[in-house]
Amino acid sequence: MILETLLYPRDMDASRQELYWRKDGKAICFDTYFNMLSIAKWREYTTISRFFLCLEATGKCTVGLFDEDGMLQEYAYVLEKPTVISIPVNARPKSRCVWFAFTPRSEDAHLFTGSWQTDEEPLHKVKLACDICTFKREKYVKANIDLLRKELIDNPTSPLYGNLEIFLIDNGHTLAREDIESEHVHLFQNINAGGSGGFARGLIEINLAKEEMGLTHMVFMDDDATLVPDSLVRTHALLSYVSPAWEKSCVSGAMLREDMPYVSHEAGSHWEGMDPWTPHPGLDLRIRDNVLLNETFDTPDYAAWWFACYPLSVATLDNLPLPLFLHNDDTEYGLRNHNGFMLLNGICVWSPGFENKRASSLSYYDVRNGMIVNALYHEGGNLGMMKKYCQKRILANALRYRYRDAMLVKLAVEDFLKGPRYLMTLDPEEKNRQVMALGYAMKPVEELTDDVLALGEIYGYEPPKKVEDIYDNMHKENKWFYLLTGNGWVFPADKSKPYAYPMGIWPYSLFRKKDVILFDPDTHKGIKGSKDWKQMLACLKAYADIVLMLDKSHAKVMKEYRDSFAYLSGYEGWKEYLKLNDEKN
Repeated sequence: MILETLLYPRDMDASRQELYWRKDGKAICFDTYFNMLSIAKWREYTTISRFFLCLEATGKCTVGLFDEDGMLQEYAYVLEKPTVISIPVNARPKSRCVWFAFTPRSEDAHLFTGSWQTDEEPLHKVKLACDICTFKREKYVKANIDLLRKELIDNPTSPLYGNLEIFLIDNGHTLAREDIESEHVHLFQNINAGGSGGFARGLIEINLAKEEMGLTHMVFMDDDATLVPDSLVRTHALLSYVSPAWEKSCVSGAMLREDMPYVSHEAGSHWEGMDPWTPHPGLDLRIRDNVLLNETFDTPDYAAWWFACYPLSVATLDNLPLPLFLHNDDTEYGLRNHNGFMLLNGICVWSPGFENKRASSLSYYDVRNGMIVNALYHEGGNLGMMKKYCQKRILANALRYRYRDAMLVKLAVEDFLKGPRYLMTLDPEEKNRQVMALGYAMKPVEELTDDVLALGEIYGYEPPKKVEDIYDNMHKENKWFYLLTGNGWVFPADKSKPYAYPMGIWPYSLFRKKDVILFDPDTHKGIKGSKDWKQMLACLKAYADIVLMLDKSHAKVMKEYRDSFAYLSGYEGWKEYLKLNDEKN
């Protein structure tokens, strides 16, 4: 059975090539993110003991197998016509990863295809269901569905032919059934209950169909991610041989950046209360040592839902996501179903970076939902962490002159303290409209300023070329000066001109600035802000109010969330929340 197919880049983009192969003299080396065999993890997660490298090649050539300690074996071939060769992988007991190099020794030597395989019989029959939630992203969705059909669903040579069903949940009601549905692609219209509502609806439909369709596992997948189809093939193979110790575990896919497609943004994350963190952010995966580092065993707390595969013995109708609308739903689900997370190089998606996508609504949802997760999973609810996180979000927003976003933090705390009954009875679409109306509406930058220099900075903006400029703290120098002066608020403001910065800029960059334009470099839309002492004092008062509210009501509300958990995450509660009892969506 094929475990990992030898992959080549779909285009000739030089920045992606070294994720697949690289040249070393005459040799073509596959010591890369997509084509290494993660043998230590295959041995750990599965029962497989025999591995083979299978190549189709022709001509006079040599094939060498390597691990991180050097060469394992080398073979020489003289092939008069295209021939499939099978090479046993005799890895060392402590080998972490194995790769190969193909060296042509004649002009007609050529490597056609290849794969890592095993001759052992699968332990399990696996059929996957993809749960994709979308809201008015037709272009992305149709592209991904077409890709899945071409590569997997309608491809008789694919291991997933007949073993993959797509459940597409349309929260925006913008997809036509005749454009999307087929024998193995199923479309469901849903109320706009956010990502958690869409994913929950998909999981409900998958569970209702699992017996008839023979489904065994489901995959949460984002609608705007660019999928690597072989991620599903590798996931299917992994689950076909998974050992009893890992049967209930989640397969967690990594996120690579679309703008820097060789950079890993996240591969499994950890939760310490309110502020998740990820190991090794910003790894350049063109570098072999980084690929090996990325493949070290880690024990993350949750898997992000751009690609997260759970067995349906775990993801059941009485174990649905919480109705959080968006953000922290995947965090909570991972903490709840903490049965282990399996990560492999090459199981991933490409997705846009997040640092300049700062919708006002996230100030509300990140705080409200983070507090709910804290209340459920942290002993005592971690009240100190909640206060510290609110302080951080209010100050960060205020120092960026995003005062409305700071006030949304207060609203988030107020709504959290209304408890689970409020959460389940509110209209999620109407609530989201209210939250968005209280924040900033993104406008074309020409509507925000007529300053020629500012507009020139916006349209002439060049994104960072170096990974460290995104993932490293860019303001390590003079940090205490910024803090002690309130980021320059104790000094007169610089009124010389409006300054323009991308949304994700560190607040320190706004030192002493009076007027700023914060913009999204991709859309050239943004918001305008100004230094305003009256609004800053209102933000500080909001934080004082938050502290008083939490001290008064936190313990009582935390107990209410824990007592209501079964209903919040159960089928009956979701049927009512999504109005599935009232109408057919």
